[in-house]
Amino acid sequence: MVLFDAAPGGAGPAAALKAFDAAHRRGSERMRADRTSSEEEIDRSRRALRDTFSTFVERWPNPNLGTEPEDSYRDFDRLLTDLETSGLHELDPEWRDSLLKLSGNDLTNLDSELAAAVREIRDVTRHRNRSSRSSWTPPTCTTTPSMG
Repeated sequence: MVLFDAAPGGAGPAAALKAFDAAHRRGSERMRADRTSSEEEIDRSRRALRDTFSTFVERWPNPNLGTEPEDSYRDFDRLLTDLETSGLHELDPEWRDSLLKLSGNDLTNLDSELAAAVREIRDVTRHRNRSSRSSWTPPTCTTTPSMG
């Protein structure tokens, strides 16, 4: 019994095998290129998170927060969730208005620092949202640092 009388398109079995090998080679090369591209994107995302975490820890030192994404992602995610849940960011306009009414250089500087902090929190949120849209998720940690 003959399984294949003729290859698709009227080509002989040798030509069909050669075409299959070429298609397989192209597919392998494409997968290799996609994998390299994905690994580069993971590295870029990891560096961006590390930079964001480092900036946060420099501005608000906390010995319980690290800067390595694999080790600290869940802590920063929990911190962000706590901030969002508390609604603190919703009080920003009220707080700014009351500070500006009191006037004085110290209060104006405080307002500027608070605005910078809010921008930084929003940047972390935007980065987290962008990261969650990508396929990268941090590896499971074996230990979780205490937040307090």
